[in-house]
Amino acid sequence: MTAGRWRVPAVALWRNGFAAAAAVLAAALASITVVEAIGWSPPVKLVGTEDVRVEDTIDVALDSDALYVAWPSVEPAAGIQIAMRDLDGGWAAPFAMESPGAGRYAWSPALALRSGTVGVAWVEGITNTISNPKRVMQQDEGDPSATAVFDGAYCTSVAPDLAVGGSGWHLVFAAPQSEADCTGARINLYHAFRAAPDEPWTASSVVITHSAVLDPGAQTGGIWYPRVAVADSGATVRIVWQQRYVQTGSVHESIWMVTGTTSGTTTAWSEPVRLSPSPTDAALFVRPSLLIDEQQGVHVLWTKYLGPADQHIYYLGPSSSTSRQLNLAPVGVSNRAPRYARTSIAAQGEVVCAAWHGYVGVGLEETTLRCSDDGGVSWQISDTVSDSPVLLSVYPEIGLTATGNVHAAWAEYELGGSNWMPKGVYYRSGPPPRDDGRVFLPFVTRGK
Repeated sequence: MTAGRWRVPAVALWRNGFAAAAAVLAAALASITVVEAIGWSPPVKLVGTEDVRVEDTIDVALDSDALYVAWPSVEPAAGIQIAMRDLDGGWAAPFAMESPGAGRYAWSPALALRSGTVGVAWVEGITNTISNPKRVMQQDEGDPSATAVFDGAYCTSVAPDLAVGGSGWHLVFAAPQSEADCTGARINLYHAFRAAPDEPWTASSVVITHSAVLDPGAQTGGIWYPRVAVADSGATVRIVWQQRYVQTGSVHESIWMVTGTTSGTTTAWSEPVRLSPSPTDAALFVRPSLLIDEQQGVHVLWTKYLGPADQHIYYLGPSSSTSRQLNLAPVGVSNRAPRYARTSIAAQGEVVCAAWHGYVGVGLEETTLRCSDDGGVSWQISDTVSDSPVLLSVYPEIGLTATGNVHAAWAEYELGGSNWMPKGVYYRSGPPPRDDGRVFLPFVTRGK
């Protein structure tokens, strides 16, 4: 049952009479997830049907003054589109990063914001297939052109991530050294750095090789979907990733982290550590999200995949060495792209919020939010941020402001046979959902 929704079975009412119906109703009420919905804005559609690429994720960045949302355009040469909202006002018209050129696309945007400078990284190429070489690009708002930080990436998992903090700007991505390496999943973790927006990027260097953390007996393996976070002050940078390897014919996935200390333009890296349990043939640990809070505490989310309709969201925070499950019931995903439930995490002070997409029981994906008021020690009840029963709400990204509001963005698609049809990028904001002893009924319903 989706958070905040309940349904009394009509068959039970008919067959068992009033007493049984009362028991069913009492059970339904007892199982209701209770949330605080007051203060949430209606969803805002940032972009229409024709201009959302199905390729990959969106991203969000915000500070005390402004919020930015980025998404990939469906049109060739249109590049990465960005909408900006003054937090005290409305939305400005979307603007675009440098065009990738005729016949080329851009996807996988990553945003970072500091001292009024918003930076964007992305991947561009002819298509996002193994055989087509790609470039990792970066550009700041207002710059006349983008910089190719890395040229010649293969695979579909390049997925750059960008972060900024006290030590400077850090860019990470996954790439093999050849097309053949991509076919064998031999994908390395790369890192590039600049101290300030007016400084050049260092040459991309390999932080972790594809075979650095393979378990004994693994035939091949590599790194997928790295995420990076930087401490707001000091020199610490952390990277998490999804480590894939093949052993005795089975694909295994687990979540790993490496810590760096930056001095000048050089970062020294620690030995990597595994964060998730050891993988098994039945369970895959995938798609991590990462956050460093104001006290330099580390927060990580990932998805435990047991099957398309049997996925679970796990959180690991600074208060415990053991991860905990955040979803109250198995999460399902449509088993197309995205195959796995994606996650996002944000914090402000002692408030930590986690978001993911998926459905519970039957239906189409919704975006779910769950928050903690004590730095991740205990968690309030979850809430559905999106509420579009005929559409798929996927790729959630969230941020938190000092005022306590959650800012959420996500993409929506419609399934048409085996095809995806974009329906837009949406945004809304409101306070973190909290237990308060009240029943919450859906407050927004959208059709196509």
